Amino acid sequence: MIASERLCLTEDRKTVVKAGDKRARFLLCIKGQEIPDVIARQYGLLDTKKKKKPENKMVGQSENKRGE
Repeated sequence: MIASERLCLTEDRKTVVKAGDKRARFLLCIKGQEIPDVIARQYGLLDTKKKKKPENKMVGQSENKRGE
């Protein structure tokens, strides 16, 4: 994941806030910096839900694809 803005951690290092927030105490990343997936998941920056596989919209093969 690439950071789209400067992000910081709160005093307890449990919450991510934007730089400039009055609760910001520690710099997590700068704009354009890559955030490892492990860190992004830890702070809820990545969607941890599994994405659904795309639905197969092709119901059956067309006549000319059956090889008959």
